[in-house]
Amino acid sequence: MSEPGQNHGGDAATEDGHGAERTAVTVIGTQGAVLPPGAEELVAGARLAVDDVGAGYASLRHILRLDPNLIKLDLSLTRNIQNDRRKRALAASLISFAHETGCAVIAEGIEQDGEKQALIELGADYGQGYFLGRPGPLPEGDWAAPV
Repeated sequence: MSEPGQNHGGDAATEDGHGAERTAVTVIGTQGAVLPPGAEELVAGARLAVDDVGAGYASLRHILRLDPNLIKLDLSLTRNIQNDRRKRALAASLISFAHETGCAVIAEGIEQDGEKQALIELGADYGQGYFLGRPGPLPEGDWAAPV
């Protein structure tokens, strides 16, 4: 597991190795979000992340409807996941679904080593949280590379 935005092999401008252009990542938050008809066409060709997955049913509908590149597991699911078999079971299912459909998984809200270790064991691709690093200023240069 690594922090989002880090390059893991391949050129940052062409992560897939096929000369693809850099694309913006569009994050769809799902806290009470209602997607308008035609939303699928609005995001066609963009890299798409669905946020707050595991926080409610809406995010699952968005995943099925939008076919995102990234799924961000909500911190309500990752918090103390090492001590909660139900959270682990749900996260394992979501991670398996994501990988089966070609999505990467970002686990949000990691604040303890136990959470990090549990999420690594479950197969999360990336992690975010104070345990991994506090927010700070962006580095100089081209920081908008694809995940």
